[in-house]
Amino acid sequence: MLSPWITDILAVGFSTLSFLVLIVVLAVQDGKPTFTWHGVTLNTIVAILSTASKASLLFAVEDLMGQWKWILFNGQTRRLIDFEYVDDASRGPLGSLKLMWKFRRSMTLLYFGSFTVLISLVVDPFTQQLVQTRQRIVALEDDDTTVTRAGRYSKGSRYTNDLMPFDHGKDLDVTSVFVDADFSMQSAVLYGLNEPLDVVTQQSPFSCPTGNCTWPAYESLAVCALCHNVTRTLQRLHTQATLYSSLTDPENDSVSLVAGNTTVFRLPNGLQINNLDGWNPDGHLPKGNLAPSPGSVLMTTYGTADASRTVSMQDIDTLIWSVSMLRVDPDPTTTTTKARRLDTWPNVPITATECAIFYCLKRYEPIARDGVFVERASPVENVTRLPDSWWPLDATDAEALTQRRLSSLEFDNYFSAIDRSDLTLASPTSGNTFNVSQAAVDSISSFFKKTLAGTLKTFNDTKYNTAGKLNGWYIKGPSGIEQYQPSWSQLLYYSKNLVQDFTSLAASMSNALRRGADDEFKGKTREFKGRKEVVTVLYRVEWPWIIVHGLSVTVGTLFIALTIWRNGGTQAWGSSSLATMSRGGLVEVQDVLSGAQTLEEMEARAKTRRVVLLMNEKSPSVEDLELDPLQDNHVYR
Repeated sequence: MLSPWITDILAVGFSTLSFLVLIVVLAVQDGKPTFTWHGVTLNTIVAILSTASKASLLFAVEDLMGQWKWILFNGQTRRLIDFEYVDDASRGPLGSLKLMWKFRRSMTLLYFGSFTVLISLVVDPFTQQLVQTRQRIVALEDDDTTVTRAGRYSKGSRYTNDLMPFDHGKDLDVTSVFVDADFSMQSAVLYGLNEPLDVVTQQSPFSCPTGNCTWPAYESLAVCALCHNVTRTLQRLHTQATLYSSLTDPENDSVSLVAGNTTVFRLPNGLQINNLDGWNPDGHLPKGNLAPSPGSVLMTTYGTADASRTVSMQDIDTLIWSVSMLRVDPDPTTTTTKARRLDTWPNVPITATECAIFYCLKRYEPIARDGVFVERASPVENVTRLPDSWWPLDATDAEALTQRRLSSLEFDNYFSAIDRSDLTLASPTSGNTFNVSQAAVDSISSFFKKTLAGTLKTFNDTKYNTAGKLNGWYIKGPSGIEQYQPSWSQLLYYSKNLVQDFTSLAASMSNALRRGADDEFKGKTREFKGRKEVVTVLYRVEWPWIIVHGLSVTVGTLFIALTIWRNGGTQAWGSSSLATMSRGGLVEVQDVLSGAQTLEEMEARAKTRRVVLLMNEKSPSVEDLELDPLQDNHVYR
């Protein structure tokens, strides 16, 4: 029967349950951030569960070890000292160690109990090693961790001139519309032309509270750059006029001074450069040349927002600005000093380059590390300009425009007075569309035209002139004084890497687009949220340290189960001192406990009887005995 052992069974069950709860708590908190709840930490909870498991297990084990006094002496003779060994073992670790030593030659189930008692000594130190901590960078979603994206850009001022309205069917040289690019965009253009790409990237709008943040890749309206080497398209012609004279005469926009034999290099779009034959980069003419020594033309440019007037950018239907350049190589390292002095026009190194910037879509992959923002930007391929975008809102206006004016984004003082729909670009990867308003398109185009193009000079095909055009140049006078128009010609002539310069310009403009984009477009906000990375202290459970505790519970439970099974019909007296005394030689005790078979019966009688175990001079005499009316035996007063 199990009823005598119900207390021990509940104790070992509680011990096992506490141990299992301990495992669950550790498993749940392993790898989680540390916490404190009303002053209670994980270590506190672990200590409570461990202590509860160990204490309840030892309670049952020590009680069942005491039962072995009766199991060993039930129906068989043994040394009386064995009774003492078992009794001591049920009272603590020292007795258990003594029992294991005395019984070392006769292994019994008592070894399991003694082992449980002894191993419990190290359970607490081992439990303290279970919970360790470690630091790890954790990415947490955060509303303040943001970058910006542009779904629609609409900044810029645009208003029509009511005194000079657009008139259908007329092409007038009047100003019918006034535009002005947003100042942040104007600043971005100049900043991008002046700073390298890595510096421009740091100006990307972002917020990262911890200095280490990540964001998913995303698409945004942007500006892209492209450069082509078009040297192979150069034509080589001959004339009698020098270009230098026209560029130094502000009143002369079309005629060059006849000065002698000159060689002209010209691109298909009309951009040309020429110098007197025999001129060299030092600005001198060969000895014996009777012609005066004019200055030299080192670079000419032609900038336009009309793709049809470019050499290699005619397929770009979102063109903002394109510039063609003819440059005498400004880098003296390309040839030796001696060779440079021998190179004379037209045998000096000339490069023809065309670069453009245009509206596009980019896929951004931003990341911030130690406060440094790094952004990988790649153009989205096969972006399309929707056919119904950038279209006149009035059908009669569309009929008044040529096909070139219908499709071009170039600002015109007269025709740009026609109201149009947004310029819309569609992404083939995400299916999203991105818009630029007419005010933004017109004002940006006008700003480039005013800032990056000088006075247009055209040349007719006459006896002494070769037909061509240009609106920018870089020249050097006989005294070595440099002249240029417009201002950015300095950058173009001395640039070591035009591709990087234009990429920096495009990146700076893209930053301005994202920073100044509409707050919301088609359900998507301008701010794109990411994750901030924080150094978090996490729990790390060292599972090997729990083996001792698990071994204690397992061996203790096994010992209790085997003891109950081995007990058989032996009285369940455990470690009871009353049971021990009932089996002793004291007549007084035997009289009190005579006939009692259970601990409950022994305890009931012991509560109502008094006995003397050792007689001395203070012991009561027989005359002091009186009869207890409720009992057959005597009690002492």
